[in-house]
Amino acid sequence: MRFQVAFLFLFIGGCFTQSDDVEWQNYVKVLNSFDETPARVGENLTIPTGLPELPIPDYPECFLPYKTSLKIECPDTGPSETVPTSAHRVRPADIKVVGAVGDSITAANGAGACALPGVIVEARGRSWSIGGDGSLESITQSVVTIPNILKEFNEDVYGYSVGNGDENSEGTNFNCAVPGARAEHMPTQVRRMIGKMKNDPFVDFENDWKLVTLFIGGNDLCQYCDNPNKFDPHQYVAYIDEALTIMQTDLPRTIVNVVIILNIPAVEEISSFKCDALHIVYCDCAMFLPNETAVHLRKITQNYQDWTIELLESGKFDTKEGFTAISQPFFTKTDPPVDENGNPDFSFFAPDCFHFSSKGHSAGAGELWNNMMMPVGQKRTTWQPFSDLICPTKEHPYIFTNVNSRDDFDVTKDPSVPEPTEPSRSQVICGSITLIAMLFSFKLFV
Repeated sequence: MRFQVAFLFLFIGGCFTQSDDVEWQNYVKVLNSFDETPARVGENLTIPTGLPELPIPDYPECFLPYKTSLKIECPDTGPSETVPTSAHRVRPADIKVVGAVGDSITAANGAGACALPGVIVEARGRSWSIGGDGSLESITQSVVTIPNILKEFNEDVYGYSVGNGDENSEGTNFNCAVPGARAEHMPTQVRRMIGKMKNDPFVDFENDWKLVTLFIGGNDLCQYCDNPNKFDPHQYVAYIDEALTIMQTDLPRTIVNVVIILNIPAVEEISSFKCDALHIVYCDCAMFLPNETAVHLRKITQNYQDWTIELLESGKFDTKEGFTAISQPFFTKTDPPVDENGNPDFSFFAPDCFHFSSKGHSAGAGELWNNMMMPVGQKRTTWQPFSDLICPTKEHPYIFTNVNSRDDFDVTKDPSVPEPTEPSRSQVICGSITLIAMLFSFKLFV
């Protein structure tokens, strides 16, 4: 039970803020106080004096090769015959550019960490939604990300992150996520991402199809107890609304994945002394809450989820052919991964019990992709790590949206291809007269 909170806080971002923030500085000091030596299988960790010795099952398998069966071999994987004009008729191979906004999960803090101080490093090349390091089928370690899946359809997809670095690093490209970001920062991140795309010489800004992933809310929930008015669900959804409206207005030919935030279980479900210590340093809002308060926080989290989905399914972002936004709900009812014995599987986690390991990012990417391939109303609300990647079908070759998930959507009718039209009566008469005149002229000259 105690483990589940650690798992969920891993997902929601650890409540990190920029390096000039006092809370982040304090957290960095805590991370650096753990003088850990990365462990090999079968060895124990070296940890600070006075703390209990943690066996390897309570620690991620740092960059040890892990096997996945994730590969995608789909028939009819090519792009549309002509570049689509409708966001509801975009095939995976039509996507040319990727972007992302969010917090430390999208920045991939700790994805390459072998010890606690390494969690400070943003391993953006392994970020689930926008990383581009490695490949889907690496011999040593599969790196499953949305861009790496898209490369199987279009090897020239552009904009993904490579290597380590912050939001200003050269290899970051269109990953504009900032550790510690909250919903209020989404409009600013979106504007920056749009500016970078518009000014990039390798992007045909008006014509390239773009896939953007937005994932935010963990830091809002972590700070809710300190300021319920500021982090009210209505305010949270309003910021997401604003960010999406900016993209709808200023970012042509775009599909936006809005990944819905997770539930937060009771704090008693944290699994170890180390996890307890790290969580209480920074996210005490959800730590050791009285039952009534815990119930209230779960209700607030559910409001975050439900009201975001309502916004996305309202039709507000389906008014332009060249833009749409879709909720991807696979995290909403997710339980922590477990091993074959039913125990928490820490190989999905970074050393701080908050963030994804590289393996965790790969699992999340696979689930996001599968949500994209499922119709709205039939998407999974729980994750199934490393389940088979779903192919688009001949009957429905497009990324699913609110519009093309409807029963009345005509998959055979493509508005980007002009339909043949019957000639009008006047056109028929005019054509006949022209033909008669041409024949008469021919007779005169013979």
